[in-house]
Amino acid sequence: MKEKVTQERIGYKGVGPSTQNAAKQMWSCLWKLNIKQKLKTFMWKCINNALPVKEVIFSRSKKGDPICKACGEGEETVEHVLLNCRQAKQVWQIAPIQWGGAKDKQGCFKAWWTEITGAKSRQDGEEHLALTVNILWQVWKSRNEWEFNNKQRHAMATIQKAQEEWMEFSEAYKQQEQASTAETATYQMQRIEAENAEVIQVKVAALSELNSKKVGIGVTAMTEGNVIVAAWAIHERSYNCPQLDEAEAIKIAMSKLAVKGWRRVNIQSCNKHLHQQISAGSASNIKLHTLVEDILSLRVLFQMCSFGVLSKNDNHVSTTVGEYALGILHDEEWINPLCY
Repeated sequence: MKEKVTQERIGYKGVGPSTQNAAKQMWSCLWKLNIKQKLKTFMWKCINNALPVKEVIFSRSKKGDPICKACGEGEETVEHVLLNCRQAKQVWQIAPIQWGGAKDKQGCFKAWWTEITGAKSRQDGEEHLALTVNILWQVWKSRNEWEFNNKQRHAMATIQKAQEEWMEFSEAYKQQEQASTAETATYQMQRIEAENAEVIQVKVAALSELNSKKVGIGVTAMTEGNVIVAAWAIHERSYNCPQLDEAEAIKIAMSKLAVKGWRRVNIQSCNKHLHQQISAGSASNIKLHTLVEDILSLRVLFQMCSFGVLSKNDNHVSTTVGEYALGILHDEEWINPLCY
């Protein structure tokens, strides 16, 4: 059993990845971490401000109170609840992993995480990052216990739970690596089957209303025989730029597809210029460049991921779903039961 990290408080004062490659390295580091898939999805939500904290819910629906229930000292943003709230600070003060060198980045979760991923190359760096994600996850679960059940968890209990889950998963992963030759052969056969699996065709549309801060995203996934197997209606804030909205829609769609476990996908949208910039791997606009980098980084989630352009006439189903998404408060997912 791996020994608990309680004897040494590890500090980090290193410099993160270069600005040019920061986003790409950050995503690559996350997807390769030895942690549960649900924690990777959780981190994706944190980085993209998609975690259902009070400030996000209030900004989208104008309902509820955006103030943190735990401390009452500020709006409950992702950064606040996981890093800066009084309750979170108590956890990090006694945590075996310390990221003091990234303290000035705590006002932006993505910047903070990008900074600390620079530690992956040091001795046991990836394990330190994996434990950090487990701590973040337990801080979020502790918040939910207080928010929905009025149960408070001591900071030490949060740390202990994070260490236990981290060690249990690490041990299970180690045993998996030591699997028998027969199991390895089975895995290789499954991999060959995956390589020959059908490519899922994905169509994405992003629609916004005039003088509105809303964008409705429609995503449909179908087999090569044009049988729809899943669809998503997603409500997001608009960049007030169709190209940026469509890039954001593609990025969100990729995360949805990865959670489904589809390994071979072809993602299509109507914006030819955006497709050219994704193919080139860069964009002149700094906001679009960041989104393009994120999209390309998410490709590591798939065995095969390609992009294409389609006409508006061929994208009418996703367009209809996107129009519907403009009128909803919470994202919706539809699954075709015939595909199972």
